[in-house]
Amino acid sequence: MPPYYLQTLLQTIESVVVQLHEEFPKLHDAEIEWVYEQLLKYYKSVASKKEVEEPESTIERKQALMEEILNSIDLREEMAADAPYINNPEILHGTATIPSLAHLYTLAFKTLLKSAKTWRKRDGRKGYIKYIQQFLT
Repeated sequence: MPPYYLQTLLQTIESVVVQLHEEFPKLHDAEIEWVYEQLLKYYKSVASKKEVEEPESTIERKQALMEEILNSIDLREEMAADAPYINNPEILHGTATIPSLAHLYTLAFKTLLKSAKTWRKRDGRKGYIKYIQQFLT
């Protein structure tokens, strides 16, 4: 079970995955993992105060997934949904506070990537999608 401070963020992202899978039924776990990896790299760079472009893909379903995840994160930022977890001494990841939203997103994508890989290896090329669908549909 992921830490409580990541749960709604993870649910938001996984809901996007389920919705995009309905729109693009050919979307499979390896492509989702690729998107998670690109977004993890992106937010790691942002957390390090580097100027970077948002990642892109030439494959329509991967690009659509990336854009929708980024849009959902932007919406969460507008609502300040994750702001209470930043620099809060009562919320520690390990022994430290979470210094920024970008750091929080990095933690989320590490968690999502691990889950996606686990379920794909366990249940095949759409194992992760099947796993999250049971909770989100």
